[in-house]
This record gives sequence, structure tokens and C-alpha cells, in this order.
Amino acid sequence: MEVRQWRGTGDPAAAVGTAAALIAASADEESAFDLEVLRLFGSYWAELMPGDGTAPRFGPDGRDAGVLAELRERAGRLAATAPDRRRAARAAFYAGLIADNLCGEPGSGEALFNQALSACRPRADDDIASEALRHLGGSAQAAGDLHLARQRWERSATLAQQVGWLPLALAQQTLLAELAADQGDTAGASMLAREIRRWAAALGLRRLAAQAASVGSNQ
Repeated sequence: MEVRQWRGTGDPAAAVGTAAALIAASADEESAFDLEVLRLFGSYWAELMPGDGTAPRFGPDGRDAGVLAELRERAGRLAATAPDRRRAARAAFYAGLIADNLCGEPGSGEALFNQALSACRPRADDDIASEALRHLGGSAQAAGDLHLARQRWERSATLAQQVGWLPLALAQQTLLAELAADQGDTAGASMLAREIRRWAAALGLRRLAAQAASVGSNQ
């Protein structure tokens, strides 16, 4: 799923099918829960990304209301039945993505991202906390609090670096470069964007490299 998310290549269907068969044979309830969360993310990603190489499509316009309702029900059920805090945090985070990015309900999304962050244990769940902070930074930016947005994005980048999640760390640095450009620090934004583009290109993260290349282009 991560290869498809960050590089835009690969089809995880075969791997998911193999995992489903193995989990069914083992009757491992925790692994079965993880598989349902993975399937939820796959359904969310298929709705978000048109699949034709274009940009993500946000908001409810043009979407099937029944599909959105089904995604929300699945996410809510998983968040409510999670067997531990880490899994509860992950499910709440995905519920936030669905509410914010697909349903166009930023307030509900922010509440769910905060719920996910609250469930995260320090050090054990820093990867999920980093994702939640990324989106909470976006909530702060939308509210006009750029200082809080920067704090959250810097913390998100730090956590992503600490757990070795380089694509997410680079994505966070890109948001910080865009924020610097928006605040008039064109030199700092350009320097950071060049490094992001270099790393992203080396890792095959084409969409992220293109985003970094566009930093400051509208200034």
C-alpha cells in the first residue's frame, strides 16, 4: 500500500488476497483487524486518487453518497472495536481522512485526528502520531494559525525522521517549504525544496518531487 501511495505504482490486490487467506487459516483476530484497516485505506485511496495520474480529488462533489456512508461506517466500527490503543489510533486516523478529504467535513476530521493523536503512546506509536500531526497542522493552517501549523508540521517531521519514515518526513518538509514561501522566505523555501526534490527523485517519489519543484512558483 505504501509503495502505491508514495510512488503511485504497484497493485497491492494480490498481496492483500494472500494475506487474507493466511489470516483466515490462522484465525488470528488481531491480524484480521489489521487486514480490515488495510482494506479500508485501500478503499479510501481509490476514492481519493483518480488513477489517471492527476491530482487527488477532495470533497464530496461528484461522489456516491452511499460509498461515502459505507466508508464512514467501516472506519467508525473499526475505531470502536480496536483491540488496543495503536489499532484504535490508526482506525481513528483513517476515519479522519475520510471525513476531511472525502466528505468535506474538516471539523469532524480534526476531532478524529485529535482522537488518534490522543490514543498514540510516546515512542511506540510515533509513526501514527506523525501522520495525525501532519493533518492537524493543516487544520491550523486553514484556521489561519500559521505558528501552530508550523509547530505541528515540525513535530510531525521530527517523529517521521525518528521512526525512519523518510517519505513522510520529506512530505512534511515540503509543507514547511511551502509555508516558508507563503511567509516571504523565498531563499529558505527554495533551498529546502531543492533538497526535498533531490531526495524524492532518488527514492522514486515522483509526485512529491513535482510538489517540491513547484514551491514558490506562485509567488
